[in-house]
Amino acid sequence: MRKNAQISGWNETLGAMQWFVYLLVTLLLGLSIMFLPSDMFQGLPTVVQYIAGNGLLVGVLIAMVLEKLWKEQKHFVA
Repeated sequence: MRKNAQISGWNETLGAMQWFVYLLVTLLLGLSIMFLPSDMFQGLPTVVQYIAGNGLLVGVLIAMVLEKLWKEQKHFVA
């Protein structure tokens, strides 16, 4: 019984760290993109300019990619 409690606690710690990484990476990249000059994206197609220039949208997209990558790794560990 004690061993299962230790494993359960470990999984909860990993889950908390995972959410912290999601939050940290998405906020950092989303806010960083918001402060880039719009001239950086002039060479890109118009649709990509709008997407890349919107820090909130980029943060959400990065969160979705991280979620997908992280969940796929869980399948291999089990």
